[in-house]
Amino acid sequence: MGGGVGRGLDFGNTWGSGRLPIDTGEPDTIPEADWHIGRSLGAAAMNYDIKDPRTGKTYRFVEGTTISHVEVFAGKGTRNKLRPKVAAGLSERYGGRPRDWKHVKGLGTIEAGGRFRTAEVHWFEERGAGRVEFKVKRWLD
Repeated sequence: MGGGVGRGLDFGNTWGSGRLPIDTGEPDTIPEADWHIGRSLGAAAMNYDIKDPRTGKTYRFVEGTTISHVEVFAGKGTRNKLRPKVAAGLSERYGGRPRDWKHVKGLGTIEAGGRFRTAEVHWFEERGAGRVEFKVKRWLD
């Protein structure tokens, strides 16, 4: 049962089928340091627009909150590469080289409708261009 081509049932998960992971020596994810959203007192108070794709609404992080559990899950340094069109589009819009862009996620507190809500947020970043295109992946409350 199961196994390679020509021996019993073959569900396509054999070596060479392109469906089994190949160890490239790169990690699936890379943990990164938490970072802080400052209060409205100058450059340290950098905040970001965060789109909720389900509603189309735009939110912002609560001032003074920490973005925690930050993790790169695709792009530079990981096994999972960004799609070429995505990386090229980011480079065209914001600068940097396509191969240097990363897709990152973290947990943050967002002000939504007068309430403070916790969400998993995804964004892209590149060292020279910074953090861009934030979106709510899922609400955690």
